[in-house]
Amino acid sequence: MKTNIKMIRTLGVVAVVAGAMSVSEVRSHEEPAAVTVANEIRQIPLDPGLPVQFMYNLNDTGSQQVAAPIEGTGALFELWADGEGDDAGTKTLVDSKVIGLYMPKGVFNVDVKDKNWIGSVTDHVSGKVVQRPVYRTRADQPFTVTGTVANLLTDPTAPRAAREVNFLHLATPATTGGYLVELDNQQTLQSLVFTGSDTFNYSGPSLPGFASDITLRNGEEKFEMRSYADETVSARWNVGSAIVKIFPVGTGAFMQQADDGGQVPFVGGQVFNDKVRDIFVHYTSVYPDSKTYVQIYKGEPSLDTVGGVIPVTMLDAGGAVEPQDTKTIYSAAGITIKDSYLQPFFEQGGSGVYTLEIVASDLPSDFTNGGSERLAVISFTLNRSLRVKGQIGAK
Repeated sequence: MKTNIKMIRTLGVVAVVAGAMSVSEVRSHEEPAAVTVANEIRQIPLDPGLPVQFMYNLNDTGSQQVAAPIEGTGALFELWADGEGDDAGTKTLVDSKVIGLYMPKGVFNVDVKDKNWIGSVTDHVSGKVVQRPVYRTRADQPFTVTGTVANLLTDPTAPRAAREVNFLHLATPATTGGYLVELDNQQTLQSLVFTGSDTFNYSGPSLPGFASDITLRNGEEKFEMRSYADETVSARWNVGSAIVKIFPVGTGAFMQQADDGGQVPFVGGQVFNDKVRDIFVHYTSVYPDSKTYVQIYKGEPSLDTVGGVIPVTMLDAGGAVEPQDTKTIYSAAGITIKDSYLQPFFEQGGSGVYTLEIVASDLPSDFTNGGSERLAVISFTLNRSLRVKGQIGAK
């Protein structure tokens, strides 16, 4: 009796060739055509509890689809032929082959400081649709990726595709004018042979193209495990993946009108008598699900001071899915803070120094202490003293 061992991917069905007893991949599940010769193949599962399958009436040569998809760890295929002459009516075992199954399975655990998932990505693993979470973080935040691959073999004689996978770290930076996830924009940052489990710590996103200011990084980083091609499958399959969306760090600015009608940065320390000149506010790259606004309080700038919110300045970013969806005030005028918006606060506080802060709140608590951070700050002095010039005379 001849016993050959062969490893194939678990694609569901194989074809068995009578006579020489070889195995090749097929994709259909058509029923075999009836033939008249009584040769047979027995498909005996290696795992207990699974039924034996029979293929009867095989021609002396040719190919035949297996009776049922291979289940468990594999199956023993035995080719039995009808005897001739004195052995007529009996069957003889002429060949056998053990078919072992393998299909690597990769899992990624991503630890980002923003614990909110923003969606899912679909991977097609061994014919099954697998939903994997999509994570998000900010350009200035570290994160950790742990990858684990299962179902690999340790037998050194097994095909490479059964013993190891290819770990890939891919990056797709945003493009000017919009966020595009296109293959021609995707770059490979890391490619490793992977056989077990490992953890990768990143001090921040690795998106290329933002060397001048890493806080502007935006796009996505993808982590994949791909199987190697082998004699049964030529393509490299994605057996596990995870995506991290990268959002830029938000900024804010206070501006004032210039002599030429444009805008210039607000000059701190100005003194206003009764009425404050218009102040223009600009936000850029607000983080998803956060709120950005201007608050005012009396006194010199002091971190973590809670002031009064100027309602017209409130911007709720909403749950942006892509980095380009973060709301930005790009208009030349920005948000205008008029004197009338400040008067209710002045009525309570009177003359003195006042501080305006652009605050981003409702951020992930692990980003900042308490989930809020100051984006910009200015102060000015309000002088509401009554001055009367003139003379009092008597007749």
